[in-house]
This record gives sequence, C-alpha cells and structure tokens, in this order.
Amino acid sequence: MELSKEYMLSQYQELGILNGNNSVRLVRHSITGRIAVKKCMKIEQKPVYEFLMVHKNKYIPQIYGYFENGDQMIVIEEYIEGRNLEDILCEQRMPVEEGSVS
Repeated sequence: MELSKEYMLSQYQELGILNGNNSVRLVRHSITGRIAVKKCMKIEQKPVYEFLMVHKNKYIPQIYGYFENGDQMIVIEEYIEGRNLEDILCEQRMPVEEGSVS
C-alpha cells in the first residue's frame, strides 16, 4: 500500500464491529470526527467502488475512498444511521406500494 494511502487510512479510528460482521467496522476520522464504515473485501469488487466514487447517488452511501492491500481492498464509506432493508424485511413483509420506486 502506498505511504499516502496508508496515512489516510491511519486517520480512521476503529470504534467496533458493525452488525456482527467482522469485516465491516464503524470508524471515526480523527481530524473531522466524521463517523464512517470501513469494509474489508476482495479486490474483485474494485470496479464497483471506482464506479460509485465517480457516479454519486443520494440513495447510495458516499464512498470516501478505497485502498488496495494485495488481494484485499479496504473501503471507507458514509455511515447512514438507521435500520437496513434486510432487517425491516425480516421483521415484516413490506407492502408493494411501500417498496416501489417512483
């Protein structure tokens, strides 16, 4: 990993595991105080995150950066507080009207 990317990544302090998934952690930027999500994944996902960094969308968490580390990749993305769709669907069936996109 490049020294500059290593430095950028070192600015995030790990706060803990998110949703019981050891490869997804909640982090805080040491300078801005901004809370974010740090994901560790296989490098094969790189094209997806390259696309998401360029094509921002208000319905998708913003990608702050990604860092290659051999055959692994570390992604830092926006943390959105609240419940996720998977949890909602496990609790109850969502009416078709509520799930449709206008």
